[in-house]
Amino acid sequence: MRACLLLLPALAPACSPTFSEEVAIDTVMRAFVEADPPGRSGVELRGRSVWLTAPMFDASCLEEKGLAFQDADVGRPDAQRGVTRISPTYKAQRFITAPTQDGWCVLLGENPTLTITNARRDEGVWRLSAVYGMERPAPWFECLDGTALQRSLQVGSHDGEPEVIGSVAFFDDTCPTPMPGGEERVGRPRPVTPPPHPPSREEVRALLQAFDDALAAKDHARAMDLLACFNPYEKEPWEACSVAEALRLAPLLHGRPEDPGEGPPWLEYVVDDVGDFGAIVPDGQDRTLFHVRMQSRHGPRSLAVQWADGAWRLVGVVGSKAEDITTMRIVYDLDRPEKRAVFERRLRGESIDEKGYPVDPRSQ
Repeated sequence: MRACLLLLPALAPACSPTFSEEVAIDTVMRAFVEADPPGRSGVELRGRSVWLTAPMFDASCLEEKGLAFQDADVGRPDAQRGVTRISPTYKAQRFITAPTQDGWCVLLGENPTLTITNARRDEGVWRLSAVYGMERPAPWFECLDGTALQRSLQVGSHDGEPEVIGSVAFFDDTCPTPMPGGEERVGRPRPVTPPPHPPSREEVRALLQAFDDALAAKDHARAMDLLACFNPYEKEPWEACSVAEALRLAPLLHGRPEDPGEGPPWLEYVVDDVGDFGAIVPDGQDRTLFHVRMQSRHGPRSLAVQWADGAWRLVGVVGSKAEDITTMRIVYDLDRPEKRAVFERRLRGESIDEKGYPVDPRSQ
């Protein structure tokens, strides 16, 4: 117990800390480095639908910088009015690099900083005015609300030793430290080197199983390593996917109850087991590409695998932008001639959607 803090106010001066301002500041700084060590740092956006709760941000700033849309109070229940709710834009969702149980973690930058601007003894404690910062800020950091950056911290005495009262963490949430990477959308030339042999059933099954295992372990860096991703929304489409485009992909259920916070299983309920596929057929145009056919209750479906960088990889396609987190799809039926034709036109830069219709410039 902090005995001095429990005394009547009239007795507080007798409990004033005996240590110096320098000791109080040093105590805070050590606690800060422990809570927010150097490295990549983020903050949690709570929610798993279109609108995410983000009270630490200035929503108007996010809109002005094209980072997120702001939800209006009109039409919301009284209990939810006044709460900052946002929806990240496709452009800016790439800075979301990790999931939590209740939402997503967005990258704020690298190497959090804490600057003490004032210190005074008051009612038995040291009260320190502090400003939080970031050595290398990401775009989202620039829109943090002032109350998130400027705070009052306290250091009291416990058994004669200095002790921080409360938390000095930048944000008290469940985001990983350090934040994982994967925010870059950097495309590369499309592979053209054919494989030494067609993929075997064992190779395809092993690839699908490894991808499902990575999703189940929430090891999205590993999942991305197993993907060959096509993103028609980027200038160089092949591999121009950030980890955000994979975060909503859920592993197969394997008998477990469905988690409402997750997206649908990555095989989209077509099959329930990674080994439940039929023929593996070569693509008619691209010698690096093979189609893996599956049979669902609603008819034939397919996914694709590609030979790239000396290994078989699972093909993901960012087919359309979503209201919430835009997500790639794996079951994309590229063996269908009409779908494949539209796919290739989009990769050549034609401004059409995945159904072949002209894209409204206002949606870009």
